[in-house]
Amino acid sequence: MTLGGQPFEVAAVVVGTGSGGVDGPLPADHVVELVDADFTRLFPDERGQLAEIDPADGVSAAAARTAIEEVLVDYPTVNLMDQAAYKRMLTGTVDMLLAFVVALLGLAVLTALVGAVLGVALGTAVTAGAMALLARLAGDFTLVVPWAQLGGVLAVAVLAALAASVLPARRALALPVVEALADQ
Repeated sequence: MTLGGQPFEVAAVVVGTGSGGVDGPLPADHVVELVDADFTRLFPDERGQLAEIDPADGVSAAAARTAIEEVLVDYPTVNLMDQAAYKRMLTGTVDMLLAFVVALLGLAVLTALVGAVLGVALGTAVTAGAMALLARLAGDFTLVVPWAQLGGVLAVAVLAALAASVLPARRALALPVVEALADQ
């Protein structure tokens, strides 16, 4: 059988009241059911459809679902979902993506921890070896700390920090609050 210019193998023949040739158009009262792969091959640009169905006034959700399920028996590729199931489907996809991101973050943290442990272990080993080498080479090694120079550097650093913070603070205090907010 040829359908849409594509050859298909006939799996079953159902005798009906209409007439039509093998390669001709199907009568209006005939239905051709296709598996998803064949439908995609025939109609590559068509996408699945979403239909929202509200029960008629006075019909319970359970009764409406039963009636719809009876109709959908003839359409095995159609999925029937209520709002809760549709929401679960969408959130399931987001949850899966989030789990993937969390797994990647966990792997990054694990890699960082391994790197930190190896860095500390290597640093300790190298430092111990270097100290042992210095002890052998230096003999009577004495450390002289230039306290006066360190004090001078500390004093300059404190003065620079005060100048950087006190001068802008004084300027801000001199401005009235309403005037300062007017520019914002």
